[in-house]
Amino acid sequence: MTTIYCKQNSNEKTDFYMIVDGVHYFLFSQKRYYGVIKYYLNGVCLKDAINHKRGRSDFAIHRTMAKLPGYIKYIEKEYGILVLNQSKRKLKEAA
Repeated sequence: MTTIYCKQNSNEKTDFYMIVDGVHYFLFSQKRYYGVIKYYLNGVCLKDAINHKRGRSDFAIHRTMAKLPGYIKYIEKEYGILVLNQSKRKLKEAA
């Protein structure tokens, strides 16, 4: 199961990470938002991390959810892993 979580760093920013098969990957940093920290701090499964229905009415959470797929795709290319269902489908179609 892939998990997305965040940690606060010392520069008034929040760092986002992804755990895939026990390996932690850094995704990005962004300005600190209370609602975003509260939602992602303890870790959220990938499906819920990008599901806008789970974002309540917090605009900062929705913006973060919109950013995640792009950064995850970069990590997939950089490290040669498959995380998103879209990437897995593309690989099957190519084979």
